[in-house]
Amino acid sequence: MTNPEEFRWDKDAEWIRLEETVSTNTFLKTYKHEEGRLSYIVVTTQFQTAGRGQRGNSWESEAGKNLLFSIAEEKVPVAPQDQFFISELISCSIVSMLQERFPAHKENFKIKWPNDIYWRDKKLAGILIEHELTDSHIARTIIGVGLNVNQETFVSSAPNPVSLLQITGEETSQPELLLHDLLTRYANVMLKYPEDSTYWQDHIRCQYHSMLYRKGILARYQDTEGSFEAVLEEVEPNGMLCLRDCDSHIRRYAFKEVSYIL
Repeated sequence: MTNPEEFRWDKDAEWIRLEETVSTNTFLKTYKHEEGRLSYIVVTTQFQTAGRGQRGNSWESEAGKNLLFSIAEEKVPVAPQDQFFISELISCSIVSMLQERFPAHKENFKIKWPNDIYWRDKKLAGILIEHELTDSHIARTIIGVGLNVNQETFVSSAPNPVSLLQITGEETSQPELLLHDLLTRYANVMLKYPEDSTYWQDHIRCQYHSMLYRKGILARYQDTEGSFEAVLEEVEPNGMLCLRDCDSHIRRYAFKEVSYIL
């Protein structure tokens, strides 16, 4: 297998830094750029007036305190039927970055299915992925991330937010370096993906499962029929969550069909 040139965030990505925007994902949906010039477009902002989470949820972030960004990638080398790989890859890129940069807290950084980033039982980051699909390929992917970095207190109704400042007791002086790191991890896998997609799917899926919040642990969940206890067995390649209940039945769920009881 040949080794393509490593991704360089300073030459392979167009960077747009905004003081304020509605949301970085929304900005990228309408942004016009020179097609094919660079691999990625990255937008960061100090504040989002309407930061979005999955299925219309909002994201609380104090101005200038956190890392708010979106990444746009065109002509994504992943087949539409394998699109959950992108969710796995960006989640693993964030967690591996956090584990390396904050080793004292390494064991507590986890991925809560499908792609929230948790520290213990608290939400550290949220991810919103939006694809433009054709019949044969993913024409464009926009990945939006909100990572709580230097926020001291949270005042919204969100039940369990946490920041790196609250975890470590120290401010992060250059939050954008975290973005450079995780984007490099993500993009270097994407560079190599077309040469051996099966290898990378298996490799990232294994990494994703090793980082899963509540993997192999008996815990409480709730679906339309009520609350129950189950063990998280696996997440299938299509993104379906598989829980084994106390009667040893496997329950399969798509996103939003089941909730975690914290």
